[in-house]
Amino acid sequence: MIKARYFLLVITLFLLSCAGVVFDPEKVADTFSWNISEGSDLPDDAILFECKAKETFYIKYLEAGKSLWIAFPKRELRLYQDEKDTTQFANGETLLMLDPENTIVKNGEEILYENCKQKILD
Repeated sequence: MIKARYFLLVITLFLLSCAGVVFDPEKVADTFSWNISEGSDLPDDAILFECKAKETFYIKYLEAGKSLWIAFPKRELRLYQDEKDTTQFANGETLLMLDPENTIVKNGEEILYENCKQKILD
């Protein structure tokens, strides 16, 4: 009989502790989101690019500039510098063409990002 009362007490305390928990779907979605935002755990030397329609992505140079990491809102890739044109980085599918006035990211023939410029962070 004592075991049954003890069990009932433990269950009651457990249920009471959950009574104050409020489920907020938006917070759960934010927690499990793959979106990158300023303030996330990006490397200090990551470079932000802002494009038309307020699209953004980040790059970080690797291997003394011979390759780079590019982070889109829902995807990250490694691209390798073109041997002939040092302003272009590719991996066979995705192409990054760096230009101070109009950086472009293409996937095959499709332009994913255009009119992108490096944003200088304060």
